[in-house]
Amino acid sequence: EGAWLPPGRRFASPGGASARSSRADSVSSSFALGAARAVGSGFGPGARASALLAVALELEQSLQQTLNMVLSEAMAREVVHGTYEPRPERTALPEQLQLKGPDDPRLPSTVSPDPFPSLMVDPRLLFHIHRNAVSNARKYGQRGAPIRTEAEHAGGELRLRVINLPGPDHARLRALDGAEAAVFAKGRRLHAGDGGGAGGAALVSAGDGAWIMAQCARCLGGGVSIAFEAEHTVFELRCPAAPWSAEAPVTELTLPPDVRAVAVDDSKLQRLLVHKMLESLGVPDDRRSVLGADEADISRFAAVAEAEVRAHPDARFVVIADENLDVAVPADEGGGFRTVSGSLCVQDLLARLAKDGSDARVLALIRSANDALADSALYRSRAHGVLPKAALRYAQL
Repeated sequence: EGAWLPPGRRFASPGGASARSSRADSVSSSFALGAARAVGSGFGPGARASALLAVALELEQSLQQTLNMVLSEAMAREVVHGTYEPRPERTALPEQLQLKGPDDPRLPSTVSPDPFPSLMVDPRLLFHIHRNAVSNARKYGQRGAPIRTEAEHAGGELRLRVINLPGPDHARLRALDGAEAAVFAKGRRLHAGDGGGAGGAALVSAGDGAWIMAQCARCLGGGVSIAFEAEHTVFELRCPAAPWSAEAPVTELTLPPDVRAVAVDDSKLQRLLVHKMLESLGVPDDRRSVLGADEADISRFAAVAEAEVRAHPDARFVVIADENLDVAVPADEGGGFRTVSGSLCVQDLLARLAKDGSDARVLALIRSANDALADSALYRSRAHGVLPKAALRYAQL
């Protein structure tokens, strides 16, 4: 729940509802087919379990790729409007970009140094730039030829190159003055000219993809370039990137002993995570209530929180609410689900506590997988802050 922009509830996917549906159908059908083959393969239980695990891992990778693409498009919209704030974090670049090494027949890659160090950069921006560079190489380079990625880190700088063999318009682009700069011009794309004659090319308005890549690079504090060399086309990103250090100072955070907590989430897994989070912050089990197991739990969240605050006038409180609380609708009322806004519940709670000043003892936070700036600002207007949700990855546990 909630990959890096994790997961895509902020904007519709680029292909719209039908594309989302067909993509999901494709992934689920692939999983079902693979599982059926594994179960019906005639192998022993151990082999079937291994086959099912392989299918599940492939499904996880497919879902993550789809999710990252949707989230990448959402982030690009904020970059275009100048509202995206880079969020550097520890990034294992080969894994983030799914680089499989020099022997990959379609997308070979090399890294230097090898093993490649973890970097403190914004992985969302890197993913978007690399994905679009590879996509452009497929569209405009030699059809079916391998596309090579080279990543180099030295002197606090990351250099990321995507290299492809020449496409049908390569000679024209090499002959065109200013072609390498025009690639990144807003609203303009190079293509073969209809009436330009030998060596001619035209500039037409046909999308801002390369321009957006340049804006992403600026967010990273760097820049992009492209070179139409005699035998290759070379796209390059250069940006500052400090190596991540495991020896960086870590501040241990423990809440004061008088702090109590009330939280609500409709997901059992998320409730367990909230319990663990509060436990790690020093809030013992007898001082915290985590609700959301059913509709009644969700409906009484604000009342329970208010009662707890008033019952302990000398304590301070952390209140944590999931933004989207799904409640089942009875069959005689149409069935399905309705969504209760956790931030509106918190807003109402704080308003009631403010009547006698009890709200001064409460820190209210909203948990959401949606990290769009406009939505985060809305949550902060109703509460005191936002706790983003992030995807769980075993390697990070």
